[in-house]
Parts: sequence; C-alpha cells; structure tokens
Amino acid sequence: MTSSEHNLEVTISYLAKASLVPSDAVRHSMARAPSARSHHKLQRPSSLACILLLLASVPAIYAVSGTGGSTGGDGGGGSSGGSPSGVGAPADLSSCPGLRIALINGVPYHYDVLAGLLYTLRPYTKRLDVILNRYTRSGTADGAWDVLKWSKGSFKYLTPALVQKEPPEYDIAILVSADYEPAENLEVLRKLRLKTIIAIVHNHDYKDLSRLMTWTKDVRLLTLSPHVADAVEEAARKASLPGKLPPPVDWALPTLPFKPRTSCLHATEVDLMGGCVHGFVLQGKFSNLRRNYSSIWTQISTRLPDLTAGPSAHFFGIKVLGKGDDARLNITEDLMPHVKIMKRLQFRSFWDAIHHSFALLPALASDKYYNGKFSSTIVTSLTAGTPVIADDRFLAAYRMFSNASVYYQAPGEQEVDVMLRIMRTPALQVRAVRHALVEVRRQLNVQAGEYFKGVLGDVCRSGGSAGGQGKG
Repeated sequence: MTSSEHNLEVTISYLAKASLVPSDAVRHSMARAPSARSHHKLQRPSSLACILLLLASVPAIYAVSGTGGSTGGDGGGGSSGGSPSGVGAPADLSSCPGLRIALINGVPYHYDVLAGLLYTLRPYTKRLDVILNRYTRSGTADGAWDVLKWSKGSFKYLTPALVQKEPPEYDIAILVSADYEPAENLEVLRKLRLKTIIAIVHNHDYKDLSRLMTWTKDVRLLTLSPHVADAVEEAARKASLPGKLPPPVDWALPTLPFKPRTSCLHATEVDLMGGCVHGFVLQGKFSNLRRNYSSIWTQISTRLPDLTAGPSAHFFGIKVLGKGDDARLNITEDLMPHVKIMKRLQFRSFWDAIHHSFALLPALASDKYYNGKFSSTIVTSLTAGTPVIADDRFLAAYRMFSNASVYYQAPGEQEVDVMLRIMRTPALQVRAVRHALVEVRRQLNVQAGEYFKGVLGDVCRSGGSAGGQGKG
C-alpha cells in the first residue's frame, strides 16, 4: 500500500468513526463515474479531492479560531468584490477592446444566482451592464440590492425606456432567467442588439425553448446542474428544426461565497455545537409541490423523544425560512414548540440563519427535481456554506457534490436518522464537512469562470467588438 493509499484509508476510517459518512459509502462515492457527455465541461468535483482536503484540514483545524475571515480562494470571501481570486485567470480580450457584456435578470427573483454570476464575472465588470427588474431596490426584493450593489458593473433597469432611443448592442448577453421572463420583458429584450446569447434554463420543460434557440445565430444553453443539462439537451434536440443542430448545452453553478457575521467554519470546538450552529433548515417558498413537509414532520414526531432528550435536546430545532401562507406547511401541533418560521428575511439574514444551522433538508417533493428541474436549496447550501442531507438519488442528480461534502443518508435511513447522527458527532468532524463543501464551491466557481472565459474567447476570436473605446 502506498503512502497516499494509506492516508486515504485513514481518512475513510476517520469519517466512518465520526458516523458522518459510512466507509462503504465513501468508496462508493469515489467509484461513481462522472458524466461521460464530453461537451459538459464542468464535471462533478472529485470525491477524492474533497476527502484529501479533509485530510489536509484536520491537523490544522485546531489552530484556526476567531470569527469572520477567509479560508483562501473563495472560502468565506465576502460580497464586496475585490480581486477575482477563486474564479481562475480571465480571458485575454485585449484584441477586443469594445466587447460588451449584458447580464440580464428581468424577474424579481433568482437574485442568488445573479449574485453568483456577478462574483464569477468580476474580471469583466468594466465591460458589463447589469440589467435588472425595476423593483430590485425596493423593499419587496428582500434586500437583493444589498448583495448586488458591490459589483462595479453598470446597473440599468429592464423597461421600455432601455430601447426607446438607440437600443444597446452587446456581444454577449447572459439571460439569468431565460425560462421565466414574462412577455413584456421579452418584447424589450428582442429590441436589444444581441450577438451571442447564453440562456440559463432552470427547468427542462420550458415551453418556448424552440423560439429561444433561434433568437440569434449564436445561442448557447446553460443550466445550473448536470441533471438539468441532460434533460435540456434532450429537449433541445427534439425542439430543433429538421436538419439543424441544437445549440450546445453546458452547466455551471457560480456561487457568491457569503461571509457571515460569525463564521462557523472557524468556530472553536467549544463554540460550534449548539452555539455557532443549532438546528436544521427547510428553505424556500412555502409549497407542498416543492417540499415534502409532511414526511419531515412525521419522521420528527416519531422520533421526538430521541431528538428532545439527552445531548440532542441542546442542538435540535427546525427553522423554516421562506415566504407564503403558514397553513401550507401543515405543521402538527406537537411540533409547534420545535419549529421556528422565519419569513421574508433579507438575503444577508437569510443566509446567515442558514449558515448557523447544522444542515439543510432538501425534502424534494417532486421527481422533477431529480429529472430536469433545479432546486434552490442547492445554491443556498453553497452560498451559506451549510451542507445538505443527501441520499444516493440526490447525489446522482446533483453530482457536483461528493459524499464528503454532504451529510450522507445511507440506503434505509431517513432524514431524521442523519439529524440524530449529526447532533451526536464531535465538532471537529461536523466542521470538516463544511470545509469539504467550501472546496466544492471553490471548484465550481473556478469551473464556471473557465466556462465564461471560453465563451468570451470564442466571441472575441470570431469577430467580437474590436473597435470603439474599450473600458478594459
């Protein structure tokens, strides 16, 4: 056995003893092959890489204390912009000084995705116009402007006034919510002079995909996860005109590395359990079509004595973050003392509350979230730096995660079993999973940076704006 193999076995044993990741599950994760679809440049980060990250971080973890701070790369970096570390080297656009980019989100949501894109596109902000919904700065936007305004891009609003005189021209337009833009927004957008379009598609069953694909001569489809890319590629093939190749489909998940007021990534062992982190989270719009609340409530009711007695009593609780009618949650009376509903939080408070929780419960209520629809819980987990509880089906769809970067739900287990296991796990091991998740986030941001670098380079080489008064 080589030294690296020995170290790997030690790490597997370490995780297994922590009861966070069964040893067989770790080996199974490493054996799981990534997608073989060659044009999907962004493959699932290696489980081995995440495990070796843990091996490297464990001996040094006692030396880290205090609050806030950065873990290097993008780990814990704030939303204040700064140098483009964590996203890779930018494209060389020196031969295209006039190349312009539009980042467009005309709907009053998906601000978390938009923030991640702004983070990844930092090297190009002098070329960037950010075109937003007119209400982005209003009180109904839940503090969205506060997590966007750090960008040095030029902010505009998606209104008819944008195209009243001479419509702006852009070499690349990134549509953040391509399958959600209402008709009135599309009417304005189609008056813009767009050469290349990167359309982010969140759901594979977008009804107007064929029209989107023929918007310009160069349309590229982008999704936020590999399983949606698989489904969108098939949908694009079916929607293509006879004899015409469908546009390329890729996936990338750029994520803003949120910096909480107090980082649990660096909390001491004494401060972490029940102090810096407490309880579990269900997040998102209140809807039984999105999350299976009843299943979670039934599991908790059945195991309530275990959850509320002994050491677990200090750590247990459920936070429900989102918006909607409380009645849709169907919380049973016996659980009322243990559930805290937190509605319409500002984005920073929302991510902060999640960061200070043990784990997110995806509780996906529909097969669509595994077959062709993206769950907001994914980007929330990566942004806040809080792992999800994930089973094999989840990991097969969202294969950017490794077993080491989630709290693994083994076959035959329920979410409540994993919750109990987490609360009985030493702080050092709980913190190690967070370090692995931050490494996944870093890899995803670098890979997303490479995707945009490739597209920008292609457009520049193929005749992107070389004239004009370039800004950078």
